[in-house]
Amino acid sequence: MGIVLVLLFLGLIGGLIWKANQKAKAPKPEVTMDFGLSQSQVKQMVLNGNTLAVTTDTELVVIDVSKRVVLMRTAIKP
Repeated sequence: MGIVLVLLFLGLIGGLIWKANQKAKAPKPEVTMDFGLSQSQVKQMVLNGNTLAVTTDTELVVIDVSKRVVLMRTAIKP
């Protein structure tokens, strides 16, 4: 009876080690955001840390890349 308990305990430990080494890869999230801008409208893009500034002919859009949030969207005066 003692030998069976020791073997079951060793099997449990071996199973835990095997499960810890068999980590499933997380799927990559699809990162898409629509700002209503076409590629031809974009004049300049500047990345500073987690902040992306997109300049067009008519407006400036500031985006927090890590949070995927538009921080500011303002019109540019001609």
